[in-house]
Amino acid sequence: MSIRDELEEFTGEYPPTWYPRPGAIICGQLLRYDRAGTAFGDSLVCVIDDDQEGPRTVWLNATVLLDQFKRYKPKVGETVGIKCLGKHPEKGYWRFVVRVDRGQPELDLDTVQAVDAHLVDEELEDPFEDPFEDHPNPAFAARERVRDILTNER
Repeated sequence: MSIRDELEEFTGEYPPTWYPRPGAIICGQLLRYDRAGTAFGDSLVCVIDDDQEGPRTVWLNATVLLDQFKRYKPKVGETVGIKCLGKHPEKGYWRFVVRVDRGQPELDLDTVQAVDAHLVDEELEDPFEDPFEDHPNPAFAARERVRDILTNER
């Protein structure tokens, strides 16, 4: 949609507000971001075309919800889902979970480190390497190695 098309459709009004209640879910295409005035100043809003309710305005003025949007950075056109988990029972702030459907990202396994990588000796031999593969008679060499091991253990 071009800016001209958007302006021609814009009436100055926002779609109905999505009211987060414990368990409430909104899920659909993110149509746009905007700023809207409140008694406390401007607030960031987004409009999501909910797959059940149609376009809804979501006010991104709860800290946890805004933090989730900062973390996932949903883009216009992506499918976004938000679930309200209700107020924290002790601290009283509103809790949310946000998901963005981007498909499975390509994972570069060369950049991933195991949590115990620092414990592994880089000089370890390959446990699947056959130490006798270059020997003229691998079976004989393996038997000799086993005999040496057994002899030294006694």
